[in-house]
Amino acid sequence: MKKIILLTAVLLLSCGAFGKAGVTLSCCGIKDAAPGFFDISGHVAGGDRVYLRVTEGKTGRSFRKTAPAGSDGCFSVRYPFGRGKAREDIYYIDASPHDGFGGEESAEGAVICFVGSSFPELPSAFTNDLLDKRGRRDAKAKEFPQVRRLLNLYMNSKGARLSGRIYENGFDLARPEDLAAFKKDFALYDFAGRDKGFPLGNRPARCFWQSVWPSWFNSTNDHPLDNDPENNAFGNYMPYAFSNDFSDILIMYLMRLPRFGKPFDDNLAEMCRQGTENLMAMQNASEGTLALTDHRGIREKYTKGAFRYGMFVNGDFMTEGTGWFYNPAFLDYAAGGVLNGRCIWALCESAVCDPGNPQREKVKEAIRMGLGFCLRDGFDGGYTKTDSEGHPYWRDAGEHAYLSLGLAVIAGIWGNETAFTAENGRPVSFKEACKSCLDALCCLQSEGRWSVYPNVDSMAVAALSEGCRAFAGDPCAERWKKCAVRGADYWLSLYVRRSEFGGEAVNFGLSLVPGEMTYRWGRADGAWKAKGQFFYYQTGHWLQALASLYTVTGDIRYLDRCRKIAEYLLGNNPPGIRIFSETGGVYNWAEDTDGDGAEDTVYNNMYPESTAFCQIGLMYYFDALGKYGRSF
Repeated sequence: MKKIILLTAVLLLSCGAFGKAGVTLSCCGIKDAAPGFFDISGHVAGGDRVYLRVTEGKTGRSFRKTAPAGSDGCFSVRYPFGRGKAREDIYYIDASPHDGFGGEESAEGAVICFVGSSFPELPSAFTNDLLDKRGRRDAKAKEFPQVRRLLNLYMNSKGARLSGRIYENGFDLARPEDLAAFKKDFALYDFAGRDKGFPLGNRPARCFWQSVWPSWFNSTNDHPLDNDPENNAFGNYMPYAFSNDFSDILIMYLMRLPRFGKPFDDNLAEMCRQGTENLMAMQNASEGTLALTDHRGIREKYTKGAFRYGMFVNGDFMTEGTGWFYNPAFLDYAAGGVLNGRCIWALCESAVCDPGNPQREKVKEAIRMGLGFCLRDGFDGGYTKTDSEGHPYWRDAGEHAYLSLGLAVIAGIWGNETAFTAENGRPVSFKEACKSCLDALCCLQSEGRWSVYPNVDSMAVAALSEGCRAFAGDPCAERWKKCAVRGADYWLSLYVRRSEFGGEAVNFGLSLVPGEMTYRWGRADGAWKAKGQFFYYQTGHWLQALASLYTVTGDIRYLDRCRKIAEYLLGNNPPGIRIFSETGGVYNWAEDTDGDGAEDTVYNNMYPESTAFCQIGLMYYFDALGKYGRSF
């Protein structure tokens, strides 16, 4: 039996192992393949050559070359190494000072090549169902060979090793024990329930992504099925999905539908429809509240249209006291929660990206119920508020921005139809609701920002930008554009203290002081770590926001920051790894553990938010490059 070591702690390495010794790559990013080639460049310390391996994403073929380095350690070599031309694909590059890859002195990166108006589909092994249109499963599924190639590449990579994911005998998905390890210790898809009959409890359909892989669930984040908190046995804790995490992955898949005529998953449409059905099942369709009285003695007023906190794989709903909320300190559901905005956005994407869905009218009704709760009935619980101009808004600027983004997405298809009925009985159209929500975001902005948090402000910029695209030429759009520009420019102007961070600020952090940004989240709350943390779902948010804003303004500054973000995610970063990995998964965060100002630690913590939002951001970046356009 092959032994696998999965470290919950991290492999702490000095920054010298990343940037001051070994190999660094400086060529990662998105490139036009029209010339038929691209250059691989970088630096090798203390050596006169570098060993290179390039793996093609589509075919899995690898090509190797030993390239000379100059006296200064710099190297540059053209790819393809021999005959042939670069084409639309993702090329995974590994570089090492010796004939072996994945070690601490090596570097890894990726180049995404597009041709004309065609981009390659982003990888999805992390969230894949290993099930094809003909019903073939696992090793027999159509997608298995490519999933195997990319997963094997990752599991034997530097990034996997640094995150503590170490396989003593290597990894090959074709081996039964490694396939089992993939399903238990890595995959987000619910493989245990994939082949069961449906409906399953409250879960009507197959396609289901857990918030984390099955072996993660334990007494720190779940309730024991036998009610014995001392029993930490695997199997005593049932995996679940938060409704917002589920929505994030669903959006990521839905956005593939209009972009790829022949998607990697030949059952993509069915996956999206099943996922949408499961999300709608998490919405409260009754008049009463879905909430229970919690440990504080409070019962929230989550009435018709509100989304539940999540669902277990067996179809049970997550409630107060179960799942993540078994721990009384966790209150993500409280005071309106952080769920409804993203769930409504996902349903809106379903309506736009999958117009052939037989349940599209049901999706429309679910959106209407959600808007009715968030923009009308939520007043009763204090979750819905009114801005200075009288516009209703949901909870806070960040949660309201998700909802507004969804409305901007669908404003062009159902614009004049009734979205919900106001308290006075007046019907409010989708177009009117969208404009009102965007106006509210403008009212909520103060001195160029909405909050101290980059995830809040990025989504406000994204929603306003999408509103400008949806209502091009509308007099209101000018106000939205100016507001979005003020918000983006505020964050792009921030500096980071050199004593805290020594590199170029590509990612975003807290803005506790006007004009300044920090990656040290402990400056806001002592419960956070004192040294730098870099959260990649926020990076993905800003990639989306700036790409969308560029399409509205044409301001090259926004596109330039998108380029730097994409290059960072693909390998131009202090650890020298593919943050956006070949599995499609993205690490939740990285840390600066030694306080020298550079990220030196990654964790075994790929997550739905970071994965989905970075992929969504990259697809918006593709849009901004003019290769795809969203039709309104």
